[in-house]
Amino acid sequence: MEKLPPLSDQALGYVLQFAPSAALLKQLGEDSPQWEEAMMVFQRVLYATRFMAPFDWMKAFSGSKRAEMEDASLLDTADIEQVRRLLIAHVRADRFCPGHLSSIIRDGYLDRALDRLRVLSVAP
Repeated sequence: MEKLPPLSDQALGYVLQFAPSAALLKQLGEDSPQWEEAMMVFQRVLYATRFMAPFDWMKAFSGSKRAEMEDASLLDTADIEQVRRLLIAHVRADRFCPGHLSSIIRDGYLDRALDRLRVLSVAP
């Protein structure tokens, strides 16, 4: 599997800073303009920081590997590149299935992925 281009600590910091608060969004509801705005800002930050990087995510998470994309427990031991690949795949999946990102907010997957990135970003 090809490696993703490196992500700077500063870029990761911006991603975490502008990540949507799932708890707040859930209180506001998916129909609120704030939900839509938070998702739009987050996606812009992902692209602006080059967190998003090209790789064949459809191939990487096809067939039996599709379950890896949906299994939040895998995030507990994932390294930064694995978490990044998973989040890239979820963002790209949203282009084909609008509302996908909202679903990973609702089910807690995005929070778990961001929490893992926070842990890894302070690790030596």
